[in-house]
Amino acid sequence: MSEPAQPVAAVEPAWTWVPPPDPPTEPAAGEERAIEPHIDPWTSDLVHVIATLCARTDPAIEAWTVTLPMDPRLLPQTELQLSLSRHRISLRFQTQSGPSLELLSRHRSLLAAMLQQALSQSREIDIELG
Repeated sequence: MSEPAQPVAAVEPAWTWVPPPDPPTEPAAGEERAIEPHIDPWTSDLVHVIATLCARTDPAIEAWTVTLPMDPRLLPQTELQLSLSRHRISLRFQTQSGPSLELLSRHRSLLAAMLQQALSQSREIDIELG
């Protein structure tokens, strides 16, 4: 007799929503306000997905490319073409949506920095918007 099937473990989200902090108070005379980057959950989720895909790639595969549709609630009319090789990762966002292009433009540098930190090995990261 075969053993009964075991339930599949639930997958936890890569992030937990935390309400934004209260607006900062005005700095005292002569002080500068510290600028802290705001990390949107979609950015963290995207970095997690890309880092997971990179980590699970068979080392025998020298390069691969995949096109992923983005969540239309966050980035309407947007696709990501992700290309990975041993020394380089390329993200090409294609969109017909002005708001999507603006959002991606604002987060481009942060996305690159988060990817560099999340990847298990150092790779050149190229992010293109179109």
